Amino acid sequence: ETEEEEGEERSAPFDKGNGLSKSRVQIQLSPFAQMWDLLSNWVTPATGAYLAGLSADSAALAGPHLSDVTAAISGSISRYLHAALRTLRVPLSAQTLENELVSILATFRFRGAAPHLPADRWMLLVLVLLESISRKRLPALREHLQRGDIRAVLLDELASTKTSVAEFDAFVGLCLDPVV
Repeated sequence: ETEEEEGEERSAPFDKGNGLSKSRVQIQLSPFAQMWDLLSNWVTPATGAYLAGLSADSAALAGPHLSDVTAAISGSISRYLHAALRTLRVPLSAQTLENELVSILATFRFRGAAPHLPADRWMLLVLVLLESISRKRLPALREHLQRGDIRAVLLDELASTKTSVAEFDAFVGLCLDPVV
């Protein structure tokens, strides 16, 4: 075949005769893929360093900070943080956890506008961040989240977001050890 014929074959699915149009083709990502894409674009090596226990100053090496985007995301996370703290009956102060989340956000690299996520995705994001900070930064939170009754509540929350434990663990793993 000639190059011209190959080019025609590649565009064949969008020929007018078959009813398909480039403008009508949409790719729908699964909820897992959407959250993975979001996190993998936000987390940086600085995020992993901060979650590993380094100070916020030494870890804050993220990309450009878009103050409007950061403020919008921070506001959404704060709203869902308070709901998560009530649901999980977290004994730590909301202020302590908000400070941790602000420090994590300082390590993220935001590109473009703040995402328009449904409520269950914001809640999932908060749960992922809480689990991530519990690993090294807040051992008391880790102990609390591992308690049988609280773990059951966490699993119920994951189920309400249609997220499996394996998916949740993958999101936490991405935050702790970013693939860049």
